Amino acid sequence: MILIKASSEEKSHFMNLMLLADESENMINKYLGACDVYAAFGKDTEAIAAAAVQRKGEKSAEIMNMAVRENLQGRGIGKAMLTSLLQELKKENVTRVMVGTANSSLDNIAFYQKAGFRMKEIRRDYFLAYPEIIVENGIRALDMIVFQQEI
Repeated sequence: MILIKASSEEKSHFMNLMLLADESENMINKYLGACDVYAAFGKDTEAIAAAAVQRKGEKSAEIMNMAVRENLQGRGIGKAMLTSLLQELKKENVTRVMVGTANSSLDNIAFYQKAGFRMKEIRRDYFLAYPEIIVENGIRALDMIVFQQEI
């Protein structure tokens, strides 16, 4: 896997991937301008994963969005992408990384904990700002659980 930091002009090229992780294009557009976008490529020229990362100070960053192409999910690409992304952020002098996911995203909650992230805070009613109701695993997405890792 090759990880590439997209130019400002290329960020929107990864919208279809990012919509897999965040159902609202409007919400993505609200944070995308302030983010660096990293794309992972395999053997072909189409990105297999993408992440949008926003700096939160000199040494902190938050992963605002991270997604793997649907047909490649469940093959360890997300884990490889996260590992590569954390290594890249460390090279950029980031020492603390946060990531948030919905209270209803049970697989994501497990994924980030297995990757060494610890629960930091809950952003109550975060998903009430979304234009449509989100339901996963029979649970309505209301709150964002924020995880943090020192790298």
